[in-house]
Amino acid sequence: MNCFVRASKYLYRKKRKAILLLLLFLVINVMVSGTLAIRISSLRLAEELQKNSEGKVMLESLDRQNGFEEHDLQEIMAIDNINWINRISETRCLPSQLFPVAGNVESEGLFDVHGYDELEKDSPFAEHIYRIVEGNLPQSRDEIVINKYLAEKNGIQMGEEILLQSVEGQTVEAAVTGFFLVGEEERQTDNVATVNRIENQLYATTDFVNMLSGEKDFINAVIYVNNPEQIEDTADILAEMYEGRAVISAKDNTFQKLNMTIGQTERITFLILLLTIMVGCAVAGLLLAMWARGRKKEIAVLISLGVPKGNIFLQMLSEELFLYGLAFIGAQVITVLLLPVVGGRMEYLQENSFMLQLSPGGMIVSLCAGLAGVMILTGISVFPYMKKQVKEVLSEMEG
Repeated sequence: MNCFVRASKYLYRKKRKAILLLLLFLVINVMVSGTLAIRISSLRLAEELQKNSEGKVMLESLDRQNGFEEHDLQEIMAIDNINWINRISETRCLPSQLFPVAGNVESEGLFDVHGYDELEKDSPFAEHIYRIVEGNLPQSRDEIVINKYLAEKNGIQMGEEILLQSVEGQTVEAAVTGFFLVGEEERQTDNVATVNRIENQLYATTDFVNMLSGEKDFINAVIYVNNPEQIEDTADILAEMYEGRAVISAKDNTFQKLNMTIGQTERITFLILLLTIMVGCAVAGLLLAMWARGRKKEIAVLISLGVPKGNIFLQMLSEELFLYGLAFIGAQVITVLLLPVVGGRMEYLQENSFMLQLSPGGMIVSLCAGLAGVMILTGISVFPYMKKQVKEVLSEMEG
């Protein structure tokens, strides 16, 4: 009878012990597979977060009249770690077809026109200070949004085109795509200069402002980075480039907040994984040692019948490897069923496209490591009886 047949018959005969060891392997594999899935998903989410985070450096000109020009834009884009730049520009225009809401009687009747490459970001609309009550934000350079009170005073309708004239005499036509409100319009005092009143703030794209002013410049820039972890280095480079010309500040609150949560999850899962492996190995080792000790008589009988010690060890190893393999397959099925439930309870995964899932590479590594661990533990538990002479084993059996 070969070792594999003996292994199958022994497992059938000792069903209770086999089931106990099988359940132990099953629990260990479920915990290891689950923690590995959470850890791998956290690492993937961290990589994606770096690419799509709101890590940015603000560049604010100290001279509002002479800001940054086209060559500055090119120099900034040449810096490593720069993703894209949201330029911010400003200019003033005179009443033409549009008349401002009057403020201080001694102030000039002017409008402030603010331009952003993307108004959805970094503007008062992005910070929810201003809110669009009708229409949409500008998407092209010939569109503009104005205050609803200003529109009512001038009888402006949605989609109507208005003519704006710069201080230098440049005229540009724009279509009104939206009306906004702040909620503080009626609380302003009569001492506020006309150009500073909320109603007289116009918002468009940077290209529109440049077309109106006749200049290709911008006074501020919000510089988005590829890797938020290097944002301080990027800020230092910009500070050195524009020393005395601009104020530099960095902001990566969103990344830091989520990265902290993900980092904590990674550390916790690593600790759980380490403890699971250590406790699992200790319990499995003790169980196998007790199992091997209870089989001294069997080992003695097999040796007396002339069965080589290597063949006996191979039988025991086959038993453990079979149980571990069966437990591993069952653990993967259970883990696949449990991961959606666990993922639904993890806040930072609920609003992301990453779902907890088993990694094929991780499963292979886990299987190989588990099989190697079982072989080592089996060898340690059986070794005391394999090194003894036949007479010594037989004498212990008689005692």
